[in-house]
Amino acid sequence: DQIVSAFEKQEISRVLDPGSHNLTEDDLTKPMVSRCFYLIKKGIKGNFKSELSRLKRLRRRKIDGKIIQATLPNIATFTFNKPLQIKHIGRAAARPESWVVDAAEQETNEVIQNFACVHVTGHTLDPVARCGQCVLLSDSDDMPADGDLVVGESSEQEKYLRRISFNEESAFLYSINPLKITAPLQVERKMLSLHRVIGVLYDPCRHCNAEILNGNEWHPCENIDPSYFENKKMITVEG
Repeated sequence: DQIVSAFEKQEISRVLDPGSHNLTEDDLTKPMVSRCFYLIKKGIKGNFKSELSRLKRLRRRKIDGKIIQATLPNIATFTFNKPLQIKHIGRAAARPESWVVDAAEQETNEVIQNFACVHVTGHTLDPVARCGQCVLLSDSDDMPADGDLVVGESSEQEKYLRRISFNEESAFLYSINPLKITAPLQVERKMLSLHRVIGVLYDPCRHCNAEILNGNEWHPCENIDPSYFENKKMITVEG
């Protein structure tokens, strides 16, 4: 209705009505047509954008309503650490559309609540997290939602490190690596235990031992000494 009403404006209807002007009247016709196109573009673009934003909000709420519930016991190989304090030095943009985060921030102390850490032994999260690096995981109270990066373990102890989406009773696990293509997997939601990836430790990559790899995409880390983070700093990635 909003788009139809935009076409009913006098400036537009006059141009669309062939009897309202002579086609040879360039000095009259061209400005009228230009104005007509401008109003059509403005009306449609504005209405489409607002409607698209509305639909995105509805979809987000629907997705958030499909947050997966833990159906397996917490993975025994995860060792959850106590909260730690780490210095936050700023933000970075992670969007393909030339976005920047230009707000200056002072260094602050941030607290990371209960978390676990796993060693990346596959290439499915490259370039966000490379083989040999470690990723931090939230605890089981912070359930992953559609589109999150997750660490997962199946009831058969298959270990996945991928992006996730949900559909009814299934979970779809996707590699984000654009260079090494890995086929997506469909797994029953009730057969997965999941934790959301909340960070990456960008230390130099360790060597991925062949016995660790064994087809799995992550390997548990031992309990991390809090002193490891004393000289570390963090940035928040936006987008």
